[in-house]
Amino acid sequence: MTGKGDLDMEPSIQTNSGKVNLPFYEVKASAGDGILVEAEEQTHLISFEPEWLNKEIGVNPNDVFLMLVEGDSMYPTLKNDAMIMVNRNFNGLSDGIYVMRHDHNLLVKRLQMLPGGIIKVKSDNNMYEPWEINKENLNGTDIELIGRVVWSGQRM
Repeated sequence: MTGKGDLDMEPSIQTNSGKVNLPFYEVKASAGDGILVEAEEQTHLISFEPEWLNKEIGVNPNDVFLMLVEGDSMYPTLKNDAMIMVNRNFNGLSDGIYVMRHDHNLLVKRLQMLPGGIIKVKSDNNMYEPWEINKENLNGTDIELIGRVVWSGQRM
């Protein structure tokens, strides 16, 4: 499955130093009730070693971008203002943390696959109630997977 999010993604750029510049979007994915997103703009690029991206993270630099998390629903896994690397090109939906658009709100949530095509949408902070969606509703008009979170960086 490939994330079909409408974030206007620019591919990574190889630098003269051999590093890869990944696009960073100032938009925040809500770890809470959701943030209404009208437009996403790339604000700058952040450099990574391509070998590290490939061997340690297991991603193609052209398939990933960076953004911030806002809110506390994914705490302690992801703190408010954590930077996340999102892979737009992932093979098959499996348990993990994803960025998704739900009713025009951008969310970061843990998805758990259940029998019968049901997906449980969970927060790591147990103060937030889980909810369920049917796999058939993914990538429709109300629910759209943007990508899978493959790395995070945050202040201690």
